[in-house]
Amino acid sequence: MRIIYHVTAKSEWEKAKRSGIYDRSTLGKSFDEVGFIHASTKDQFQDVAKFVYGDMDIELVVLELDIEILESSGIKVIFEDGGNGQMFPHIYSKIPTDLIIAVHAVEFEDSILRMK
Repeated sequence: MRIIYHVTAKSEWEKAKRSGIYDRSTLGKSFDEVGFIHASTKDQFQDVAKFVYGDMDIELVVLELDIEILESSGIKVIFEDGGNGQMFPHIYSKIPTDLIIAVHAVEFEDSILRMK
């Protein structure tokens, strides 16, 4: 398993469950606007979550994805420079919700995103 993560608002996840497709690239931007869905590795997702959501008071979830499952379903995952020299996984498709292997409820505690 090669696991990557995507942090999102719980409301966006709830919307995706109803439609069967997750299509948010990042906060306030859709896949159609950006052309890919931002993701991160285990070592990156804390910093990404703080940067994007750290000052917000909204319920968050972390979507857990397996690169091999995505790729076997025809979805490209490419590691690309995020502009800071780090290579981030970018998912080049909207994601059918049944390909998401786990959804974790989380909250910030002392600037660290923790599982509830």
